[in-house]
Amino acid sequence: MKRRIAQKPQSHKAYAEALAAMSRQFEQKVRELSAIRRIGDALAYPMEMGRVCTAVLDAVVEGLDAEGGVLILFEPSGQVPMAEVVPPAYPRGEANPFYPSGEMIDWVLREKRPLVIEDASQETRFPPSERPAGGSAMTLPLICRDVTIGVVNLGHCEANALRSEQIPAAHLMSSQAAIALENVKLVHELIAMNECLEEKVLERTRSLQVTNQKLMELQDQLVQAETMKVVGQFTAGIGHNLRTPLSVILSTADLIKLYGDGNNRVTGYAEKILQQGSRMAEIIENLMEKCYKTQRQELERLDINQILAKELSFMEGNLDFKHNVVRECDFDEDLPRIEGFYGDFSQTFVNLINNAVDAMYETESKRLKISTRHDEEYIYVAIQDNGCGIPEEEQKKIFDFSFSTKPAVRQDGRPPGMGIGLFNSKYLMSRYGAQIRVKSRPGETVFTVCIPIRREGVIGETDEIRPPGGGSRRWAEKRS
Repeated sequence: MKRRIAQKPQSHKAYAEALAAMSRQFEQKVRELSAIRRIGDALAYPMEMGRVCTAVLDAVVEGLDAEGGVLILFEPSGQVPMAEVVPPAYPRGEANPFYPSGEMIDWVLREKRPLVIEDASQETRFPPSERPAGGSAMTLPLICRDVTIGVVNLGHCEANALRSEQIPAAHLMSSQAAIALENVKLVHELIAMNECLEEKVLERTRSLQVTNQKLMELQDQLVQAETMKVVGQFTAGIGHNLRTPLSVILSTADLIKLYGDGNNRVTGYAEKILQQGSRMAEIIENLMEKCYKTQRQELERLDINQILAKELSFMEGNLDFKHNVVRECDFDEDLPRIEGFYGDFSQTFVNLINNAVDAMYETESKRLKISTRHDEEYIYVAIQDNGCGIPEEEQKKIFDFSFSTKPAVRQDGRPPGMGIGLFNSKYLMSRYGAQIRVKSRPGETVFTVCIPIRREGVIGETDEIRPPGGGSRRWAEKRS
């Protein structure tokens, strides 16, 4: 009886210890399960990598009853610390004592399983400089689809606080954490790819819209050029048919003047008919020559002064130009001739003169000055007006296709423009190595065409020049 009474306290003590151990194990399992659930809950954050990393690390540290830790992701740029947990006992500003050494990370990468250091003072796998200063540590690989995307390193100041029997739970947590982090990375990559794709689609759409607009404008230009070609042919036909009746009128007037029977009044009328008829004949001749030269496909020696003079005479068909624009011409009489297509230069000069006249639409006293000069290398054609000028920020864009400072249709008396004239003029002159320079301020604008007198090298058969009105021309082979 006494023996049973002596054993009873021992039985109660063993039972209490077993119960306490079971309670600790139960608490540990609850922490581990809670940690795994919290890692899954981390995905509820709005896919912010920093917040997900912090939530995952907090869950692992608490689930394995560590003091602190660090989560490191492997990026193309290297090892990037994404989250840290440092208890308040450690002063701020110092290096994180839970950061794993290089050999610890290499061991985990090589073995692809958790590393547990139960007592750093007894650790023999790593030299003192490559292991924790004291206590216990655990390094967990974050493996997803057989690829290690990072590590979680935990630490505790007490030895055996982190133990090998925790490895199954640690392995489950690290696997769950790797999946969560990989999902976030994939979502971020998908969002980035989607944004990139959207940007490319928008860029391509804008490019197609611009291309489509240019094609429409080019189509309009080609239609206009073809129309001008037909009009030129029709004009040439009219001029040709007017020659015969005009010759009869002039011959008759000459006969009236010759046989006027001394009647001074009749002779005076005949003289007026001859003067105006001769002027008509000159206009028709110039018109026929312009139509003929514009349609020609061969190079010729060109007199720039003569081209300018003829274009100015044709523009007198514009009554505003004829009666309201004061013209001043200063032509270099010794200007050398150059080789080229008549239509290229006539079209360029007409575009520049028309632009100068349009720029003076609000100017009360309109003045147009055209001058030519030359040196050993270049011929210079300057066209100056006293119009509104071109803003400095727009001067670099005036030669761009479809750029214009004019409205598309006439508004409040402002002349319209499509932004093709200067673009086409620059294109035509570039074939000759010529440049068009501009200087402008309110009240004065000067366009200067700098034309090389001699083109260096051989002009081959494959050097094409686009003629006005579509089609193509080829330079004849010739040395400068």
